Amino acid sequence: MSVTDFLATSTEGLRLIIQAGIQLRQTWPVMQGAVGLWLWTKPAELRSGSVTVWEHHGDVWRFVRWPVHAEIVRSWRERTSPSSDHWRADRFDAADVWARAEALIEQPHPGAT
Repeated sequence: MSVTDFLATSTEGLRLIIQAGIQLRQTWPVMQGAVGLWLWTKPAELRSGSVTVWEHHGDVWRFVRWPVHAEIVRSWRERTSPSSDHWRADRFDAADVWARAEALIEQPHPGAT
């Protein structure tokens, strides 16, 4: 399981981050090991991110190194403050995943002032 949290520097930046997330979501069905994906946003805080579920721990790292994803990360490095968390679970329970993710999302972004 993985939670990403992006802190934008402007509303336009937030819009573009959300757009990039939606574009990545379109490739989700072909990602090896991808099980589930939720996108989330907190517009008033200029935050957006995802909650992802993977079959195996290595699948998320394969996605992180995927050239399309890596290029997005490189292009946004100076324009956003990313944060992420991941964990393993013995079994998938959507309510448990979302509860843990929501607890993380409700915390202030580590890069917020």
